[in-house]
Amino acid sequence: MKVGMGLADGNYWSSQQIFKDYALYKSQWVTTYQGGPWNTEEAHLLAADENGYPLELPQKINGNDIVVLTALTARGYMPIGDYVLLYDSEADISFTESLKFVSKRQKDT
Repeated sequence: MKVGMGLADGNYWSSQQIFKDYALYKSQWVTTYQGGPWNTEEAHLLAADENGYPLELPQKINGNDIVVLTALTARGYMPIGDYVLLYDSEADISFTESLKFVSKRQKDT
């Protein structure tokens, strides 16, 4: 694999994204609940898989139904195009900025 010199770190605030998998650039999980603070700082308590993704949401933590938020970009540096989000089971997913669902289908098994 060829790698360039002088590339920026792989962070969500970077203006350079060198990998196609934008999940690699996401921010850390931010935990919250309806009516709660922006970040309850309970991400370390989430039941997660070996890659750090929550096993289910919401999760009951300290008596609250915890959900997660994350950022893929801080300054809108994502190229224009179609992106694919895969998930298992049922989910209520929302986007901010100019992102929107184009189509929805169940993940292939």
